Amino acid sequence: MEFFESEFPNNVLFPLVEGESLPHEERQLTFAEFGPTRGITSRVLYSLQPPDFEAFVEQFQPEIIISARFSFIFDDAVISSFPGKIINVHPGALPRYAGLFPVFWQLLEGQEKLGCSVHLIDRGIDTGDILFLDWIDANKEKSMLWHQARLYELGVDRAVEAINTLRRGGELHGTSQKFGQRKYFRLPEEHELSSFRSSGFSLINTADYLDLITGFVHTPGKTRESHSVRRTRGTTYQHSEFP
Repeated sequence: MEFFESEFPNNVLFPLVEGESLPHEERQLTFAEFGPTRGITSRVLYSLQPPDFEAFVEQFQPEIIISARFSFIFDDAVISSFPGKIINVHPGALPRYAGLFPVFWQLLEGQEKLGCSVHLIDRGIDTGDILFLDWIDANKEKSMLWHQARLYELGVDRAVEAINTLRRGGELHGTSQKFGQRKYFRLPEEHELSSFRSSGFSLINTADYLDLITGFVHTPGKTRESHSVRRTRGTTYQHSEFP
C-alpha cells in the first residue's frame, strides 16, 4: 500500500505532472503546485520531535492545525499551546474504530456504511471530542483504497467548515466520545487479510487506482467518476447510532 499511496505519487507521478506544466483548471494539484497557485507557503517537516518542531510552531503561530493522512503524534506541549485548535481527520467511525487501518476494519466487520470522524486532538490517540461524523455506503465492487479516498474527501470538507468557524470568530465544540464503545485496532495480520479477501474486498484494484491518479492529469472533456454521499448535518450526534 505504501508504494501506491506514497512512493509512486511522490517519486514518479507528481514530478512528471509538475514537469509538464499542465493547466491547473479541472484537475487535482500536487503539493508543489498547490502552494504557488494558492499563494501559500509550504514547508516539509520530517519529525515532530522537540525542540525543532516546537520552535517551528512557536515561530509560525498557526491559528489551526489540521492532521490528515498523518502518522506522527503531537507532543503534549504543542497540544497545550493550541487547545481546541488541532483537528484530526480519521477515516473511521469513532469511538468504535479507533487506531490503524479503520477503513479495512469497517469493511471486514461488514459495516454497510463507513464513517469518517473529524475530531479535536487531545493527549490520547483518537480520543478527542468529535466535531463531525459523516458516512458513505460500502461498495464491494470498490477497493479499500477507493473507500478511504472518499472518506477523506468528506473529512477534508468538514475540516474546511471548522476553519471557517474559527475565521468567523467562533469556537469549535464537539461531542465527548463514549469510551465504552471504543475499540482500538492495529495493523491486520495475515489471517485477517485472507478473511478480507474472502469477503470479496480488495485493498486496491487497477480501476480504482487509475480513477484516483488521473485526477492529477485531468483533461477537458473527461469527467471523473461521480459518487454520492449522505452526510450527518450538524455538529452533534448520538455515538450509539450506527446507520
